[in-house]
Amino acid sequence: MPNLNPTHEHIVDPSHEEVEAILREYVEKNPLTKFCAYIENNKQRPEKVTEGGLSGLVTDQYAMDLRLKSDTERLNAFYITGKDTNYLIDGLDFELKGHGCNDFAGVGAGIDVADGAKLTLRNAKVITEGAVRPAMRTDGGAELHAYDCEFRSLGAGLSPDTFTPPDDTGMWFPPAPLELAGDCRTTLTMNGGKAYYNRCKVVCDAWGALATDCALGYVYLEANDCEVVSEGNGYITYSDDDTHVVLNRCKIKSATVCGIQAGESDLSFHGCDAECGKNFVMIHEVLNDYQTIGLSRITDCKIRCGGPVVLIREASCDCYIARCDLYPENGELIRMVVSKDENVTKLRPDEVSVGAQITLDDMKLEGDVINDVTDRDIVLKLTETELTGAMHNVVLQLFNVSKWTATAGSEVTLNGFVADDAIDAKAGVVIRAKIGEGCQLKGEYVLASGGKLVVE
Repeated sequence: MPNLNPTHEHIVDPSHEEVEAILREYVEKNPLTKFCAYIENNKQRPEKVTEGGLSGLVTDQYAMDLRLKSDTERLNAFYITGKDTNYLIDGLDFELKGHGCNDFAGVGAGIDVADGAKLTLRNAKVITEGAVRPAMRTDGGAELHAYDCEFRSLGAGLSPDTFTPPDDTGMWFPPAPLELAGDCRTTLTMNGGKAYYNRCKVVCDAWGALATDCALGYVYLEANDCEVVSEGNGYITYSDDDTHVVLNRCKIKSATVCGIQAGESDLSFHGCDAECGKNFVMIHEVLNDYQTIGLSRITDCKIRCGGPVVLIREASCDCYIARCDLYPENGELIRMVVSKDENVTKLRPDEVSVGAQITLDDMKLEGDVINDVTDRDIVLKLTETELTGAMHNVVLQLFNVSKWTATAGSEVTLNGFVADDAIDAKAGVVIRAKIGEGCQLKGEYVLASGGKLVVE
């Protein structure tokens, strides 16, 4: 199923080829790197193979019925590279133990497709146990199409408090400001790569299941009809700068968060069923221009989470949510908070952020919308939506017979024309509103359910 929403222009940074060359050299010349199979431009390279134990049929064009159990560290079990490579693997069962040493370079990946190669992967199962030991990596303009596969990373249970990674070995742990744990990302798509997962199961112990990183202009990740699980303090997927992530009709279960978004990126969920211990989506911003905006699209989903459904950590974003069932346990639909990250993009006095542009379309919802940040707005647009809940420091626009009923004292700015019956409040509840652009209201109004609206 194609991506259902518009994305940023596809621009590949020409530097990605240079970076891929550096990473490829790191993999090939690093004496710690080991290979069971090496395919380059649809040719086997037996001189690159350093480890035995791989059974099954391996040819220049395809491989079948592969089996491997190994406790060799830093082993790239099956490495596929080269722009002239179009390879097929049908039937694979890998169980790999031991640490990798650089998932950016793919050292220790169960299957690694790189440098423009194309791989079709069917009926594969890859389980890794060890730190920085991805089951699947797609990098350097490579393209993966996976069907009916299972990818699982068990991690190693390491902690940055007690373990110091070797020098020049990439990230072993998630950045501390994310407040996550774990030491392995199950799948990783980066540096111009494109990955499509179809009817797959992807499981991480913690850190990340469907990860992206280091796009260098463009990365595309799509999961269709998949089961995706984060069992510990990790995420289901991450949409980083210049990445485009789409999950269609997926069954999602995360102990912590489902999607994390950063920078100018796209993050979309369509027809998904999700359970999350905390947030469905967390949006943050670091080391970027204050005008950077990420796009997120959530449609036709059923979401149960600890809440808020969307947590914004002092960032600008454009988030569209339509025809969803949203059930936050803490009663919060949207909340923007002050970021604890020292690298957050702060505004100077002369800068005005577009803030969080949130559209809720064609829904009947209960929950609060809260903005704890003073220099970034939440602009909430209701379209054919009935919302019952409190609002704090929100710029509100109501379109197409939308209605808001306040359940507690609220503070908003009203933009645009407001119909007589578009706002209500329960008895004893006062809404204090500022007159925004195009608002015709002014004064005090007694509302249908007995509450009061004060516009000034």
